[in-house]
Amino acid sequence: MRTRAILLASPVLLTFLALPGRAPAQDTPRGRALLLVDQSVYPELQAGLQKYAEHVLKLHKIAVVPRPDDYYKMKPAEIRALLKKEYAAGNPPLVGAILAGPLPHALRGDPKEILIPAPLYYEDFDAEWVDANGDGVFEELRTDRKTNATEIWTAWWVPPARAEDTATQAKLLKGFLDKLDRYYRGEIVGRDQMLWLAGNVMNVEICEGWTVLMKDAMKPLTQHLRIWCHVGQDEGTFRPNKRAEEFSPADFVRAFTLQPWQHAHIIAHGNPRGWYWGATGVVAAPRGDGKPEAVLLMDFSTFKGTAANIVTTSGCSNGNFRGDYIGPAYEKAVGNLLLFSPDTCTIAYFGAASPQSTSANPGFNTEIVEALKSDGGSYLAEGYTKFRNQDYSWGLEHYFFRGGDEKILSGDPFARYRDSAPPTPEQAKAVEEKIKAGNWTVVGPG
Repeated sequence: MRTRAILLASPVLLTFLALPGRAPAQDTPRGRALLLVDQSVYPELQAGLQKYAEHVLKLHKIAVVPRPDDYYKMKPAEIRALLKKEYAAGNPPLVGAILAGPLPHALRGDPKEILIPAPLYYEDFDAEWVDANGDGVFEELRTDRKTNATEIWTAWWVPPARAEDTATQAKLLKGFLDKLDRYYRGEIVGRDQMLWLAGNVMNVEICEGWTVLMKDAMKPLTQHLRIWCHVGQDEGTFRPNKRAEEFSPADFVRAFTLQPWQHAHIIAHGNPRGWYWGATGVVAAPRGDGKPEAVLLMDFSTFKGTAANIVTTSGCSNGNFRGDYIGPAYEKAVGNLLLFSPDTCTIAYFGAASPQSTSANPGFNTEIVEALKSDGGSYLAEGYTKFRNQDYSWGLEHYFFRGGDEKILSGDPFARYRDSAPPTPEQAKAVEEKIKAGNWTVVGPG
């Protein structure tokens, strides 16, 4: 009874659902997404959640319904049972769930070596999860992925703060909701796309394939794609004119902060804190053990509203919101830090949860990019769901959802490409000056 009372009290759902005995309202939602938030922080977030729900309903006809409860005290099995019950209820159908805050989540792996968050546990209600030794970490997943698709999608809002620090958690969630409001009102606007490829696992075909994919999705907006590509020693159709030893972390930061991008896709090696290629890389937080590493520590306070609205990445563990291979260290996860920083324009982030070799296979994510088309009528989480259930991932356990690997969607699941005003002459000149300062001589049709 408690759950039903909370759901019926949602003003968004009440406003747009047809009343009994009357014709369906023109704006009746085509689906429903629960927003799970602990009741300890819900009062401070209520106004921001209402604004967010109004934006989503207007654009996508999806009713975002806050569902506060004592989630921090629950076990993952209880949350899964709640979602399964809501999915069975239908009317309108439950299409997804947003988990706001460090809510309990399923884990796979070895507690002594690595713990991998498993969103699939909350998305597939038919699969059997095996915890043979009862330590709370699943060793096995039993399901026929060819016939058993996921029922819903999930999106995660995990602030970069310790779980027990509820005051900071609430403050960061409130700030993120304000960021989303400014994004939907057009105050946070990205342009064009950035594609970064680096490392010895890439080839020319990958670069060209991504070029076609992203340009096609962006075509309705008449915007363009800028590509930073290092393939092998001196290959690649689209790239800055630099060799391997000249391709530095400073190049990445310069490219990432060139302007507020609408979408950046990053293909490199990685861990929960950042991206790596060759013997170097960039990270958003230092190692937990304090040991030095040959990387550049990014300072988001210098980004001044740049980075990208949507960041997708294929690096190992880049999407692991736990921030460490054991964790949790939410304050170290690169995705969490990008989303919740007031100095970036990032509102959506997608990446791998586990250490998986970066390669061509996880690199294409075709359904995800196609779902971002401004004239396609879909949104990021719909592409995520299609990608998770695609035939070509069957059997590729190391690279895709269907086996031990995981991918995670964090931030706004309803993000997509949007129209934006062309850059002013001053803005265009600033971008070109940054390119020249980086000693980039861009070659090829990119």
